[in-house]
Amino acid sequence: MFKFNHQLIGLFILVSIWHTYPYFDKTYSINDLKNKSDLICYGVVDSIYYTEDINSKLPFTFIDIKITKILKGQNMKTVLVRELGGFSNKVGNVFPSGSPIYKIGEEVFVFLRKNKIHDFYYTCANKQGKYIIKNENGIKKVYNKIPINGNEVINNSKSLDAMIDSIKAIMN
Repeated sequence: MFKFNHQLIGLFILVSIWHTYPYFDKTYSINDLKNKSDLICYGVVDSIYYTEDINSKLPFTFIDIKITKILKGQNMKTVLVRELGGFSNKVGNVFPSGSPIYKIGEEVFVFLRKNKIHDFYYTCANKQGKYIIKNENGIKKVYNKIPINGNEVINNSKSLDAMIDSIKAIMN
C-alpha cells in the first residue's frame, strides 16, 4: 500500500510555486535593492552547511561570509546567511528556481535582509541580491545572473569600484 509522506508533498508544492514569489515579478534596480536591504557588503564565502528544519523537514543552506567591506548596516566581521534549499536526506539537492547558490571561496557582493526573529540574514530579492566578483585583466568586476523568461541573463556587469560608487551615490 502507498504510504503518504506529507513532508515530501509539502516540499514539492513549495518548490513548484516558488517561481511565483514576489521578487520574481520584476527586475530590481540597485536603488530598490539598497532600499530593501539591511546589510550591503562584499566578502568571501568562508563555509557552507546544510540542515533540515526539525518541523517541516525543509532543507536550508547556511552560508558564512567573511566580510571585506560594509556599505550599509551593522559593523561585523562575518555574516550568517540562510537560504531555502540545499541538501535533503529524503530527496537530495533541492534549490528553488531563482534561489542564489553560493560556493566556498567565491567572492560576493550581497544585498541582505535581516530575519527579525532569528540571528541570520537572507539574500534580498533572491538571485538579484547576489553578485559574483571576478578579477578580469586586473580589474574586479561584479555581475549577477538573473532568470528572465526562463533563461539566466548576466545583469549589471560593472567594476567593483563603480558598484561601490553607485551605492554610495544613492546612500545620501
